Amino acid sequence: MEITDGQNRRITSSILNIILNKKYLKKAKQANVTTGVGFKQIGYHNNTLVGDSRALIKKSRGIMS
Repeated sequence: MEITDGQNRRITSSILNIILNKKYLKKAKQANVTTGVGFKQIGYHNNTLVGDSRALIKKSRGIMS
């Protein structure tokens, strides 16, 4: 499963977890040139979409739990 939340965040799932991902720009190692776009994993949650959605909202608002 993959759900995009706006342009900068994405929710994906594995067998046991729901994973929050944040978009970043890939850069070449030797030159400071953008080579593409990727997603980094920023959080894991148990396999409930409600819990994951709440965590995503808290992270986007800057609230620490």
